[in-house]
Amino acid sequence: MTPEKRRRLFVAGLVLLFVGYVVTATAAWSNRGWADHGPLSYTAQPLSPAGAAEPTAPTAPTAPAASAASAASAETARVTQACRSRPDDLAPSGDAVRLRIVSGTVDGSAYLACYGQDSDGDVTGVVLLTADRLTPVTGDRILRAGGAWPWVAVVRSPAELVFAGATLALIGVVSLRYHRRREPAAATSPWWAGRWADAVLTTSGVGVLALWLLPGRTRARKAQLTLLTVLLWTGFALVVVDIDALATPDPVALTVAGFLSATLLFGCLGGRYLVRPAPPVQASAPVPPTVPLSGPPTVPLPGPPAGSVASVTASRGPWPVHSPASLPSFAQVGGLEEVKAELRQNLGSTLAHGSAARAYGIRFNGILLHGRPGHRQDPAGQGHRR
Repeated sequence: MTPEKRRRLFVAGLVLLFVGYVVTATAAWSNRGWADHGPLSYTAQPLSPAGAAEPTAPTAPTAPAASAASAASAETARVTQACRSRPDDLAPSGDAVRLRIVSGTVDGSAYLACYGQDSDGDVTGVVLLTADRLTPVTGDRILRAGGAWPWVAVVRSPAELVFAGATLALIGVVSLRYHRRREPAAATSPWWAGRWADAVLTTSGVGVLALWLLPGRTRARKAQLTLLTVLLWTGFALVVVDIDALATPDPVALTVAGFLSATLLFGCLGGRYLVRPAPPVQASAPVPPTVPLSGPPTVPLPGPPAGSVASVTASRGPWPVHSPASLPSFAQVGGLEEVKAELRQNLGSTLAHGSAARAYGIRFNGILLHGRPGHRQDPAGQGHRR
């Protein structure tokens, strides 16, 4: 498959995921299974002012009014204590919250919905209690039927569905642009432009700004690292979305989390194997043609008797190969004592102690004996090889 066909296959997969998300999310929202408004909705009339634990007593109460105010204050304090007995449901982050308590009837039974609010007025969680015994209600059926679910759901409005679709498209575009070019090599110096610095900056909050401000990187590498940072932080955010969707499951939340995670996974793996260009093939140096060489004729030397194992020779191309036993020894070479002593001291020691020579970096590729013809250079060299 050509690179162009693989790229088209990758784009077709992204388009298929986007179309599948639009169809599935529309169907999930149409059959979401909860009421947008109800008796337990956050917008219903609260049982007490937001953040107030006790109603304000009149300035000069009569005896019956004072008794009723005292009873109402005690009841409000009891409800507040029951709501705050489940702090993890009111504020999963552990921050201090204010309470907004709403009462209502669902399926003929009275319930209390305790909403936690942060300092900005946003809903952080909800606790559902029975109105008579103030016991927590497990499950989410009453929350859905009473209109409290939209305030704790992961996806609460069609606008958030549109935002999730735009995020899905962004993941596809960033994955395509990141993988269609091979990442430029990291600089070896200075240290803030190396691979370790790239890894730290791409996983930090302000790393993108530092990537573009610090010198030492090419513009192409800065662009690639910026796209990588977007993919990394999108993955971190999707982990949080997946955890919330599994904690408060509904068809809409599971659809959004599932398609976003699938798009990111396909963008990373599919982009790597379908879009990323293959590494360049390094051209090897041309091998020169082999030219047969012709050497001098082989001169027979005195040696072991013919037919013995030591006299066996092999032919390798135009050059005959003699076994060491078939060559004359130093004892058979008359004279040349100084030459033989020098050969033993230099090359002989190197051959006898090969590991030590390699440790000291001593190398040789042969010897050259020179002199006037007839001074037995060939027998001396053959004796050394033996």
